[in-house]
Amino acid sequence: MKNALFLHARPRVAILITMLVLAACGGGGGGGGQQAGTPLPPVATTLPKGITVLAGAIGGSGDADGPVGRFQDPLALTLDRAGVLYVGDFGASVRMVTPGTGGTMTVGTRWRGQEAPRALALDGAGNLVGIIGNRIVRIAPDGSLATLAGADEDGTVDGTGAQARFTNPRALAIDSAGLIYVADLTLIRTVTAAGEVHIHRAASAALFDKTGEYQGMPIGLSRNPTGLAFDNAGNLVIAVSDAPIRKVTPAGARVDTTLTAGTAVAADRNGNLYGFHECALYKADAAGKVSVLAGAAARRGSVDGPGSAASFGETYQCDAQIAVNDGGDVFVTDSANMTVRKVAPDGAVSTVAGRAPQRGQVDGTGTAARFNDGAVDLTFDGKDSLYVVQEGKVRKITRAGVATTLNLPERDAAGNPVAYFAGGMAHQGSIVGVANHVVYLVDENGTMRALAGSPTVPRWTDGTGAQAGFEQVCGVTHDGTGNYYLLDCYAHRAAPEAIPDLLENHIRKVTPAGVVTTVYAVPQDDGTRQPWRVVADRQGNVYATTNNSAVVKVAADGSPSTIPVSGKYAGLLAVDAAGNLYQAPGYTRPAIVEKILAGGQAQLIAGRRDQVGLMTGDLPGTLNLINGLALDDQGAIYVMSENAVVRIVQ
Repeated sequence: MKNALFLHARPRVAILITMLVLAACGGGGGGGGQQAGTPLPPVATTLPKGITVLAGAIGGSGDADGPVGRFQDPLALTLDRAGVLYVGDFGASVRMVTPGTGGTMTVGTRWRGQEAPRALALDGAGNLVGIIGNRIVRIAPDGSLATLAGADEDGTVDGTGAQARFTNPRALAIDSAGLIYVADLTLIRTVTAAGEVHIHRAASAALFDKTGEYQGMPIGLSRNPTGLAFDNAGNLVIAVSDAPIRKVTPAGARVDTTLTAGTAVAADRNGNLYGFHECALYKADAAGKVSVLAGAAARRGSVDGPGSAASFGETYQCDAQIAVNDGGDVFVTDSANMTVRKVAPDGAVSTVAGRAPQRGQVDGTGTAARFNDGAVDLTFDGKDSLYVVQEGKVRKITRAGVATTLNLPERDAAGNPVAYFAGGMAHQGSIVGVANHVVYLVDENGTMRALAGSPTVPRWTDGTGAQAGFEQVCGVTHDGTGNYYLLDCYAHRAAPEAIPDLLENHIRKVTPAGVVTTVYAVPQDDGTRQPWRVVADRQGNVYATTNNSAVVKVAADGSPSTIPVSGKYAGLLAVDAAGNLYQAPGYTRPAIVEKILAGGQAQLIAGRRDQVGLMTGDLPGTLNLINGLALDDQGAIYVMSENAVVRIVQ
């Protein structure tokens, strides 16, 4: 049985070690002087109800529908005559971006499946035609999907339906008669409405660039087609890798252009061509004159503004698809920034759907502040501020949304690096720093006072001050009576670089005088029953999440009990001034905040189980992945989500 435990423990332990970093970091508790069971005071009337951003700038990956919405990795793109955009998104879906009043656009979901299309086009009947794997598929308006041609196996085989084979098809376009053209490796193939597949000889020949002759035979390069479109004259427009765009007339003649497009091409009704290349949008007018419409090859980012000032992509990613409407507006799927951008005829760039992530470690007020994904240990101090740890720094956020970074020592007096825990600030406590197995209390001026621990005393040794021993402190909280509770974690590894196979986490109590006692411990296991997140209430009760559909409670008198809860994950935990518990998954789906009712049932407060992406406004709204949870003394809930401190008021 022991061998069976080891075999089944390793994958779960690997997951839980990640949770340990994100979720088991103290904090979360409410402050205030309320006694258990008394009603919560009303939330201040100046706080808007619903979901609002207290500090930071929101944006990032997601799949939430709604105004602006969120995308995970938008790439495939087409649009209809009504101006509705259809976007193939990484989350195995086709999203719709619908124009609204005043230039607003709303994101919805047209279709969900097993894999997102890598290219899209609309036929005359309103069906979406796309590429999924090595198949050409048709998605009807009712969401039903059918394979027109191809199969999961690759190859270059003409035929009908599943008899045909494709090899890495990348782009497609549909002509006025409904014939589908597919860019397939170094060929252009056609697919009829009945699924008949043939090689288009003239278009495929246009992919060959002659560089010379050998014994009377042409030699050169066969280009890989990367984008297809039709212009206003019915010419097939082909973008190829590392060479100018070429056209193929209805008669089969090749016409070269002066425009290069690395990943995408489009044509408008006035004879202009557009190509996206190296994070810039180029335009060739009907006379062949090429100009940069927006962006710059030497600049990356997600800046909106006039053409020359705007930017797309990031350092190593410039993937995009483009589509143009009858008014000359060009839409760009900025995959790296998870957005859809619009480029007006004058080159002005705006973001119409999705929000690019805005990360950083910048102090400021409200949206001027910046946070990173790794900001954890969100804690309310019981007075008027929140604290969070980001990249080893402790940051303070006031109720007014003013974010500052505390200037704390990076090392102790002996030169050991200090790890900080904001959870010690709960109920008007102190920041806790740990260096070389010694626990310090640290004030906001950086003064450090040793509370307990020693680099030489064995782990889990109870005692006073330097007589006590700790293994690895991975979470901290503080109760309303002055005691600190430390999550003291141990991971057993068969070898120094191996994934941990057994875990053992103890909850240690440290009094203001430095007296250390172990108040909760269970035998080593794969992490299922171990405590992963600790919070304490005003009365001295301590609560810890487990990965076993339960919350462990250690009462002020030291007696342990178990509270069953719905939802089996070692997530985030917080407690309000009346002793009510709230939970949220630790940086994983679903992105929700729940209240744990008396019988252990979970009541949804904010977020959705089926979508992620931070949408401010009325509850329940939607949230993005959560890596911090806290409540203040007036019942307002705070989460770290989408690189921001977000306030939730019921």
